[in-house]
Amino acid sequence: MSTVDLSTDQALIDGLETITLDMAIGPVSRAYTDAYRLPETLGEGDPSEGGYLARMTEWHLPTTGAAIDPKPGDTITDAATIVWVIQDVRAPKVFDGSGDYWGLRCRELAITADTALRDLVTLHPTRRTLRPDGSKISSHIAADGDFVDVPAKIQLRPSTADLLAGQERFIEVYDVYVERDIGQVNAGDVLKDGDGKVYRIISYRNRELIDDLSTIVCEAKPSIRV
Repeated sequence: MSTVDLSTDQALIDGLETITLDMAIGPVSRAYTDAYRLPETLGEGDPSEGGYLARMTEWHLPTTGAAIDPKPGDTITDAATIVWVIQDVRAPKVFDGSGDYWGLRCRELAITADTALRDLVTLHPTRRTLRPDGSKISSHIAADGDFVDVPAKIQLRPSTADLLAGQERFIEVYDVYVERDIGQVNAGDVLKDGDGKVYRIISYRNRELIDDLSTIVCEAKPSIRV
């Protein structure tokens, strides 16, 4: 009875590309000359008026050659040196002892060229103390040594109306994107950019996916001195 070897089917497809698969854990990589890329989709990685984009595709890798099992968090680098982070893995389907291909759903995040991570931000935590009468005093201490001159993108949101003492005012609210986990940040802490502008932190969101950007929501506070 003849057998079917699915592992060689990949080499018969037109439009194959050369890529490198890099493991997230351990210095292990493998080059492929017969990877196949499905059509890409492009959308926003976060509401950002088109500044923070996410490109999705699926790569098919053959099962022949060295035995490397791709996992979420591993990366694929294509011929244009674009790095794709693997989000989901579809293992090969086995028939007559051979597998067809690895299906790897990947994402490439990009801050567009005119909105790249070109800003620098430094975190100044807030210290709260009590006066003798029990009222609180807020002061901002020296910069957090782990969060100094962090590359970021500071993006102004559309103007927001606010009421202060019955009077409407417009406040400047910003989304600050950083390519790392933020760590311990509290509302009321402040960021200072490379030009000396100060922002009070309203809220923040650590990245939720492997290759995500973290987001800090801030209000411009020129009255704060740090």
